[in-house]
Amino acid sequence: MKHILIVDDDITIRKTLCAALSSEPDWKISSASNGAEALALIKTDKPDLVVTDIIMPDEDGIYLLGKLHKEFPEIKSIAMSGGGRIKPEEYLYMADGFGAVKTFSKPFRILELIAAVKEIFAANP
Repeated sequence: MKHILIVDDDITIRKTLCAALSSEPDWKISSASNGAEALALIKTDKPDLVVTDIIMPDEDGIYLLGKLHKEFPEIKSIAMSGGGRIKPEEYLYMADGFGAVKTFSKPFRILELIAAVKEIFAANP
């Protein structure tokens, strides 16, 4: 069973992604509302994949991706952003630099995310 950690401060997005990804029977889904909470969860129940928003309070997604890249290089990551002070593409470009395997600009189609997750897991059985 593959474990996916969803990290987003927007509870609606977090619940929507968790519900959609839970439709796959071989995936275990957990969630966190920010990077600090995600890192605490990773230390107790290491996921295979982290899907993280970039702009969040209490340790943003760039910080989280940096920690993953340095301390947990075996964990794959997907970054998503709706932007903030700059365009989403700029944040996602930074996420690429910290090892994100895929990036999504919000809003995106859930089916595209599911396809990306399947692709990542197929390449990393």
